[in-house]
Amino acid sequence: MILISVSGKANTGKNTLSKLLADEVKSRLSDWNGNVFIAFADPIKEIVKIMFPNLPRKYLFGSSEFRNKQIPGKNRSIHAFIKAVNQWLIFCRLILFHSSS
Repeated sequence: MILISVSGKANTGKNTLSKLLADEVKSRLSDWNGNVFIAFADPIKEIVKIMFPNLPRKYLFGSSEFRNKQIPGKNRSIHAFIKAVNQWLIFCRLILFHSSS
């Protein structure tokens, strides 16, 4: 298994770099079984999707143009909800870590 982590700010080319690396690895390995791309925000977006089941997919997984737009009928952008859920998860992790210490 080859595990490569790419990090950076939004819209800096992480997905583009990941796809280029995957294509390069695939071209060099004859027994390559495929690529799996996992983003840190994917589980957070799934939580937001549960909170807003009628929200069009483009607001979660589309371009940043949509993620920064205000959610129809709400006073916040999807980006604001993702950030809030992320901070909540960090808070939960701190509580779990503290209680297990």
